[in-house]
Amino acid sequence: MTTGPADHPAAGPSAPLDGPELVQHRQPRSSPRELLDNLLSSKNVQPIRSVDDLACEGIFDTEDEVDEFITFTYAQRQTGTA
Repeated sequence: MTTGPADHPAAGPSAPLDGPELVQHRQPRSSPRELLDNLLSSKNVQPIRSVDDLACEGIFDTEDEVDEFITFTYAQRQTGTA
């Protein structure tokens, strides 16, 4: 059974989303840039300075796995999903 605004008068278009006591205690919303800066500083993230920073041994066990990865990546780029 569907209920409408007539069944719940407080849920009409002019009803507040929050009670007055909640609205008074809200803090200003942070900007996306501030949120990102806070997250990065809390994780002690450092910028990538060289492609060598990304290199590590043991990602692929065999040359076949490397070839499979390259083939998969190429196919995904052709379909626009990567």
